[in-house]
Amino acid sequence: MSRLPGLAQHWAIVSRLLDEALALPAEARAAWLDALEGDARQHRETLMALLKTQAGLDTDDFLETLPPGGAAILGASGLEPRAGEQIGPYRLIRELGRGGMALVWLAERNDGVAARRVALKLPRLAWGQAFSERLAREREILAGLEHEHIARLYDAGTDSQGRPFISMQYVEGEPIDAYCRRHALSPAERIGLLLQAMSAVAHAHGRLVVHRDLKPGNVLVDDQRRVTLLDFGVAKLLDDGLAGSTALTQLSGRALTPDYASPEQIRGEPLGTASDVYSLGVLAYELLAGTKPYRLTRGTAAELEEAITTADPPRASDAAATPLLKKALRGDLDAILSRALKKEVADRYPSVDAFAQDLQRHLRGEPVLARPDSRAYRLAKFVGRHRLAVALGSAATLSLLAGGVLTAWQAHQAREQEQRASAEVLRQRATQDLYIETLSRLSVLAAEEPQALTRPGAVTSVLLEKLHALAPSVADRPDARGAQLEAVMVQLNYDHRFKESLAVGQEYLALLKEHGAPPSQVINAFASLGRTLFQLGRLDESEAMRRAGLAWMPDAHDRETELLRMTIAADLGGLLTNRGRREEALSVLTQADQLATKYGGAQHLRYESLMRLGMFYLGFDDTRALQLLRQARVELRANGAADEDTVAQMEWQLGDALLANGLTSEAEAAMQASLASYRRAYGRESRSAVRAFGRSVAVTARLDPARAETLIAEEREALVRQSGALSVQSDGLLRAREFEAAWLSGDVKKSHSFALPDESALKSPAAVRENEALILLAAQAAVQDGRAQAAQRPLELLLTHWPDGHTPKRTRLRMEQVMAEAQLAAGAPADAQRTAQVLATMIETAHGTASPSYRAALSVVALAAAQAGDSKAASQALAVIAPLPRPPFPSAAERADTELRRAEALRLLGRAEEAAAIAREVLPTLRAQDPLSPRLALARRLGALSRSDASPDVSRSTGQDKRGGAT
Repeated sequence: MSRLPGLAQHWAIVSRLLDEALALPAEARAAWLDALEGDARQHRETLMALLKTQAGLDTDDFLETLPPGGAAILGASGLEPRAGEQIGPYRLIRELGRGGMALVWLAERNDGVAARRVALKLPRLAWGQAFSERLAREREILAGLEHEHIARLYDAGTDSQGRPFISMQYVEGEPIDAYCRRHALSPAERIGLLLQAMSAVAHAHGRLVVHRDLKPGNVLVDDQRRVTLLDFGVAKLLDDGLAGSTALTQLSGRALTPDYASPEQIRGEPLGTASDVYSLGVLAYELLAGTKPYRLTRGTAAELEEAITTADPPRASDAAATPLLKKALRGDLDAILSRALKKEVADRYPSVDAFAQDLQRHLRGEPVLARPDSRAYRLAKFVGRHRLAVALGSAATLSLLAGGVLTAWQAHQAREQEQRASAEVLRQRATQDLYIETLSRLSVLAAEEPQALTRPGAVTSVLLEKLHALAPSVADRPDARGAQLEAVMVQLNYDHRFKESLAVGQEYLALLKEHGAPPSQVINAFASLGRTLFQLGRLDESEAMRRAGLAWMPDAHDRETELLRMTIAADLGGLLTNRGRREEALSVLTQADQLATKYGGAQHLRYESLMRLGMFYLGFDDTRALQLLRQARVELRANGAADEDTVAQMEWQLGDALLANGLTSEAEAAMQASLASYRRAYGRESRSAVRAFGRSVAVTARLDPARAETLIAEEREALVRQSGALSVQSDGLLRAREFEAAWLSGDVKKSHSFALPDESALKSPAAVRENEALILLAAQAAVQDGRAQAAQRPLELLLTHWPDGHTPKRTRLRMEQVMAEAQLAAGAPADAQRTAQVLATMIETAHGTASPSYRAALSVVALAAAQAGDSKAASQALAVIAPLPRPPFPSAAERADTELRRAEALRLLGRAEEAAAIAREVLPTLRAQDPLSPRLALARRLGALSRSDASPDVSRSTGQDKRGGAT
């Protein structure tokens, strides 16, 4: 059939009839067609063609190619979507892919709500109840999955034709296999990408979702080596019962890709998480060996099904094409892949996490659970992890490697490694037991009390409950109990339940000490507790905990212990930096980086120490900070196994450094990446995500204040829609950014429409510190719009109640600068000069004279002294500024404020030509200012000065000029 006549005008009738037909068993449809009567009978031929097209579909994967016959029918119908067509609130741009039941188009929302490009999933021409149910299921599943590596669901609905659609995150990437080939990635790099995909699948399994169609086309990699998992259209909720399926040829039956299907999928048996483990095994085999695990002679579907269900695949090392690749795969990776591809579910890894953990052990050079648990194997792994020590060892050590006799010392070392490997196996099994018990309980709750799982933290609460319930059964097995305590401690931290995490962690640390655990485990526990105490604001205890960990077992120098020392040293150095103890911090951070370079280079673990060093220099030597943080991001990406928080924090800190160096567009991209990570991890309304939004929109405001104001309004509306009401903290953060956008644009009218922080709401030190951003940004806006005096009291409270006093740290420097500017604008030049001079001295002591903060502080000193009639002090400050290299500023407005203070001081000293030259240089950068912007007016006034305007009489500065030059 080449055409479907008149279909467009009769689609409503045809659609209704098609729903009826698709609701029938396939064998009953011919009789139903023959029985059609009246007006319905004229559509019999059309319905027959549509059902024929539909019956040939065995998958709804949108990356597969549409059969040629189906394409001919669609093309003739006139109903296939076209570029420019409106689908609900979306305008179609171009087709991205098509499959058996679905089309996917690149589209953009154009109704003014949220301008973004999306992947819009639509039915092919023939849709009915089956497709609508699948799309509804995909929508419900995606709505419950929030993960860095899962394509996010944005919207769902129907268009004017009743055609269902869902809109998802548009991922600019390529299938993982193509990406690996194009970039010629090493096996370790490919495993890094696989681990990202596995974390997404494990997240889905934790929410009782089985994907059922894992393959390269559904795992995309972008230019930043970030993996995104697509297409949950055939996924199944475990609380619906194990996912059953029917014959491959049955309509709406098994939607799978045979090359990656598990044996139980092929056999039509119920499916669980083990099916995804198998599919990931096929994907891993293909990526690492460069070929699929089954070699076919005839290439038929029947032969493939037979191979999957009965034949054992060759070892990956045997299938690999090159000798170098064969060597890399031989041993651990052969064993890992073999276990993942076992025919029987019980013989595979019990979970995706277990599969991923074995790959991580392989990368770390540790024994993997897939290998036989023999002494020779464990000893070989020990040698592999300690090649340097072995190479520098005695002749007896070399004879050991050749099968010689063990000395007493060597026998002790081998036994220790054997015990540790055995203990690790027991620890893993104990953790698996805990999670199996937890998942069992969750399955019961999902069936009997589904509302219980909707409460925040429900899953973690069940995990904590099971931890306590299992305590008696492992009371005589400290390793098993310790593994369970560690797992729950980490999970509680991830869920921001820090008080409960602290209690579990303290029990865990005490257990490790009591039973003489390896030093690396003990130091790791100290590190975790130090971070938890930091999150609770107990900084003295956090510092003490980290120092205790750093000092633990000083004579232990094995690689694992030294790497944990590196981690805790980096944490301690970051804390000391935060507390303003810079010399001590630099010493500790340097020690951490030396350990990272020496022991962690191969695994790219140096990112942690580089991040801390970058933040140490930020605000004092911004060029050095950016260099270190860029290097840290390279290391982090090469590592490939960092958690969500680490990635989000990395992008945030890099964004700060880019902004400090004037690279505003790059900074915006980094901040948006950080925001996306926090939203995926914790949800849009979470405190972490709202703070990340504040940082992101602050960068946007430096590029385009009007766009920032629009984004803030949209975010406020979205949070209210999502949560019903805006929390006090979220409202404060959004108001702070509104002040900032108005200040940057010079929009005095907008600033006046915002209320300054109410002193009555700042009753406690904690409340003052909580409102730090709001107080500072409101004060900056008030300096500009003539309300500087009203802003001084909140600033005084902030400076009084901020921890650690006058310590040289970025936040404190900014507070002092804003206070000096407020004093100057309020007509108190003597106070402003004193505050700014203290600030300049603080920065000099910390060796930060190349920073914008130093230049800003000296500009306040100069103008305040000039206004106070102290020409000598003003001239001295200007003389210090003159030879300094000009640092990049985050925005043109911030640069202009500093330079115009300098120009105004020069004017008051009678150096009008110099003042005018500075103002004329600044003026072209202020094109984005509001027409009534005070800084724009000041620049114009100073730029118009001539020699006749020069006057050494500082008393001429009156009125608003005494408020920092605003007019």
